[in-house]
Formats: sequence, C-alpha cells, structure tokens
Amino acid sequence: MTNEVRCITIIHKKGEISRFRVFSAFFRLIGIFVYEKVYKEVSEEEALGMEVDEEECEMDTDAVISLVESDSPQNLDELLAHLNRCFGDSTMVWLKRIAKIYVLQNLMRGSYELDYFSDARDDAIYEDMMNSRDRFEVAYQQFCELEKSVAHEDDQARKYIISAEANCMRRMNQLYMILIEAIEKGWYRNNPEKLRNELLTRDYYFHEDIEEKVMEILSIDPYYYGAHAILALADMTDDDSKVGAMDSFIRATKLIGEKPYASYLMFRMGHYYEYIIRRPATSLAYYKKAYQLEPNNFRAAFKIGNRAKTDGANVEAFKWMNRVIEILENKTDMRSIQPSECNYLYKAYKSKGKILLEEGMSQISHYSGNEYYLSSIKEFEKAISIYENDKDVQGKGSIYPFMFGDKATLYKAVARKKLHVWKTYDCIADAAARSDLYEKYKYASSMAEDLRDY
Repeated sequence: MTNEVRCITIIHKKGEISRFRVFSAFFRLIGIFVYEKVYKEVSEEEALGMEVDEEECEMDTDAVISLVESDSPQNLDELLAHLNRCFGDSTMVWLKRIAKIYVLQNLMRGSYELDYFSDARDDAIYEDMMNSRDRFEVAYQQFCELEKSVAHEDDQARKYIISAEANCMRRMNQLYMILIEAIEKGWYRNNPEKLRNELLTRDYYFHEDIEEKVMEILSIDPYYYGAHAILALADMTDDDSKVGAMDSFIRATKLIGEKPYASYLMFRMGHYYEYIIRRPATSLAYYKKAYQLEPNNFRAAFKIGNRAKTDGANVEAFKWMNRVIEILENKTDMRSIQPSECNYLYKAYKSKGKILLEEGMSQISHYSGNEYYLSSIKEFEKAISIYENDKDVQGKGSIYPFMFGDKATLYKAVARKKLHVWKTYDCIADAAARSDLYEKYKYASSMAEDLRDY
C-alpha cells in the first residue's frame, strides 16, 4: 500500500460535512480520488461499544478514514499523521507542506460549487471568484517552488506536488472562463471592462500546458488515474479542447475498472455526450453505468428519471425521482445539505408533482383526475419546503456559514433564486384550479407573481 495511494474512502455522519469537505478537497487537489461513505446512524443503545469496521467498506481503496469516532482526525495535520503508514515518512514531509499551502490559500472554498454558482448573476460572487482565481495562482507558484526543493529521486512526493500544480491550473482556467462568460452575458455589472482588463493580465493555461504536467505525473506513476481525470476535467472547460476530453475520461476509467469511485467520471462522460456531442442515447448509457457502479449517485439517478419523463415513461420516471429523494434524504440533513444537493432534491419533488399533474389531466373522469391533482400539490409543496429551508444558513454545523463566511446569506439567496420557485407555485395554482381549490389557487397565483423572475 505504501506510496501507491490513488483512492481513499472517507466515512462521515450525514450531518457532519465540514471535515469531509476539507479532507476530500485536499486529496482531490493532489489527484487522489475520494469515495464518500455516509455512516448509517444508530441509536445510543446500539452505538454502545460499536466501532466502525473499516473492512465493511469493501471499496478496494488504498486507505479508509473514519470521521465517526470521537478521536477521529479533526484537522489536516491529524489526518496526515493518521495516514503516515500509507504514504511513508519521506512523502509525508512534502504532503504536510502541500497541506500548509492548501490551508493558507483557502483552496477548498476556492473550488466549491463553481459550476453551481457560475450563473449567479451577482457581482459580489463573481468578485469572490476572481479572488479565488488569484489564490490558486499564488498556490500554483508556491507548489512550483516546492517541486524545485524535492530531490528528483523522490518521485512519489513530486507526483503529488505536480498534481496540485495541474489542478491549480485547471481551476484558474475554469474561473477565468466563468468570469469571461459573466462579462459577455452581462451578468457582471459592476464595471465589467475593468474586470475584463484585470483578467487579461492573468495567465491562462492552454491544453498543452496542463497536458505537459499530466505527462510528468504519468511518467512517475503510469497507473495514476487521477492524472487522466485532471486533464479530462480541464479539457471540459476549454472550448478548443473539450471535444478531446473523452480520450482522457476513457483512460482514467479503464485504469480504475468497475469500481464505485469511477461513477463520477461516468456521470461526467454522460454530461459530455448530452451537452457537447449531443447524443442522447450514449449519454443515457453513461448515466446508467454511473448509477450501476454507485447506486447513491443521485445526479445519475435524476438524469435517468428525467430522460424517462421526456420519453413519456411517467411510471418509470416517478420511481427514479423517488430514488433521488431516498438517496438525498439519507445523505443529508437540512443543516448540511449542499447547494447542488438541495437543487436535485427540489427538482425531484417538483418532477414528481408535474408527473402527477400530467396524469390527472389525462384522466377521463374529473373524480380520478382530482386525486392526481391533490397528490401533485403535496409534491409541489414538498419542493417548496426545500426552497424555504433556512437551517443550512443558521447556527453551528450549517453548510453556508462554514463555506461562505459572512457572505453566507448572499450565497443562500442566489441558490434559492436558481430554483425558480415561482414556476412551482404556478404548478400548484394549475392543480388547485383543476381541483376546485379556490383559496389555494389564489394564494399560489399570488406567490408566483410575487416571486416571478423578470
């Protein structure tokens, strides 16, 4: 196991997400895959004398970290000490130096939910992203200096440092493209030309630049699938090289094999074929493969269900939306539900409501249709309860203050706006009108008008 760490399992309780975010983002920075396992809660009586059996994971990863016990690692220093036997003393010295840069430059928060907030249409968030881009630049320069200090024969340490460099380059490019799009689409309004000029003074790393780093990593460890993943994800953000991203995805997944932690890459391959190559059948096949490898991949489950709904297979679609809800309700509590998870949970309930509404409209008798309309309203109202949740922005353990600090309320407001809740109120009004619920119709119509995105 020593010096061949390519994937790590991290076990955590569903309501304790902060350490998982810090630890997983660190490993991903250095090219190590992370398999997330949510610990199943038990009663106090059941928990007496229990310890997490790491053998039960059966994930065939190179190490297992449990964050469940009271004496589990609380910070990166403790975590790395816990993993010394996996990496070895020599490599551990350099991992600690990488970790110091990672913490000082706040890289975990700099890369959090970038895709989700890319269309935020809020100046303060885009300015945050510019700040994040510059922190990645500083970290990149520091990692390059660190690499110069490593003895050439200390290949394992160099592998992780170069992976951090490549990931910094990837993140800088991703942020660059998000900001350029925000300027071009008029989403950033606070002196866009000034922001554009600032961006033009920053470096942009082309496909060849990142590929060169990846080739260095693979010259050290030809089986380091994290390197191929870095290149694939970098290519996906670059218009000139995104068409070639599939080659790197395929190389990575072949090296991983039929393992659950290949599910994320399979999902991204499905996304590639859905939005870039535009081959629906192929994208669906990849989404199904992603779910087959990891039945807790709620994104893949939603995509499969959404495709079934598009094809008119409402019964199948309904089952898939129930599966999305089951996964997310088991994975999160409402304090720690992350923005994208909240989005999928909301959409799953809304999709169920729309299926029931459509079924009601297809019934011959008004009485039969009425039952569907009432059921659809219940699902729409569950979606709205997800929208209205504010536990994730208040108090200890809440995800928004942890991730966004004093901008927590701003990010929460943007996340809510992305849900377009007025459309759900419109659906309630429609179902209420069809089932002769005048007061509910009047209320839902009023809410839809008040919250409408103009």
